[in-house]
This record gives sequence, C-alpha cells and structure tokens, in this order.
Amino acid sequence: MAEQRHRRTGDLALSPPKRFQKPTWWRGPAQAMDSITTPLGVQYLDLVCQLLGEPAEVKLTGVRGQPGGTATRVAGVVRFAAGGVLSFAVTSESAARIERLTVLDVDQSMLIDEGRLVIDGGTGPADRRTMHAPELRAAVYRDLAEAITTGRSPRRCHLVGARAVTMILESMHQQLEATG
Repeated sequence: MAEQRHRRTGDLALSPPKRFQKPTWWRGPAQAMDSITTPLGVQYLDLVCQLLGEPAEVKLTGVRGQPGGTATRVAGVVRFAAGGVLSFAVTSESAARIERLTVLDVDQSMLIDEGRLVIDGGTGPADRRTMHAPELRAAVYRDLAEAITTGRSPRRCHLVGARAVTMILESMHQQLEATG
C-alpha cells in the first residue's frame, strides 16, 4: 500500500473461538494487560501499525468485564500520528467467531477475513495465499536462526514494530485501570 498513511483507515473486529469464552484461558488480568485485546488482537495491531505507523491517541469505549478482572469486551479508536485511524471491537462475549481486519486507502484496500487475504489495487479483488499459524511460526523460527547464524537483521521477527503496538496496549491498560 502506498506510503501516504494519512489517508488510511482501518477496522478490526475479533470474537474468538469458544475456548476464549471460558474464564480459564487467561492467567489473570496482569498477564492479559486487563483486556481480551492483548492475547487475541496483538498480531492484528502489529500489522495495522506497520501500515498506519505510530499511534498518537487511543480512546476506549464500550468496555465490559468483571471488576478487578479482564475486560471481556473492548471497543475504541486509535488515531495515528500520520493521520490514519483504526476502529476496533474485540469481545469474548459473543458465540459467533470472527476475525476480520480491513484497511482502506484512497485507491486500494486490504482485507484479512478468517485467514483469507484479499488485496484490491483498483483492478478488482485478488486473493493471496496466506500461511497457516504453524507454517508462519516455522518461517519465523527459520528467519531468526538464519539471522543469528549470519549476523543480519531478521526479516520477519524484529522488535522495531513492537514499539507502536506496545504504545497502544499500554494506553489501553492505563485507561482500563482508571475505569476499573
């Protein structure tokens, strides 16, 4: 997608598989940073930050959960320094399962829907092959091993992009603590 990040807008909707609806899936609010978003949405936030840049502001709304426990529903908006915006809703309260990320630009779009990647560059949508989690994990491990062996920077697993994701999660954590 073109480097004019200020024109981009995204939407993230997540409702996990049934195993996340049980109170035993997390080890507690501290490990989950008080929100269902951390274990379920971090990989999507990473991708959004790669496309939209560094966040400038995070506003939460529609938060619900047990007092002193992990938020089971979080919705909000992230405004990015370059001008882009992401709206999101993550819940473990719904029986329906959904994983969908859409990023729109003026002349192109990207959709990840239940593991399916669709890119539309203006000539119509085109499906792209995606890796399943075990394939992706193996590719990341190979990349890391090669980086250690050769001394080059990893291509797939690096911490450069983690700063923006951490900024979003920390802001969410602070807001959740203030309301809890």
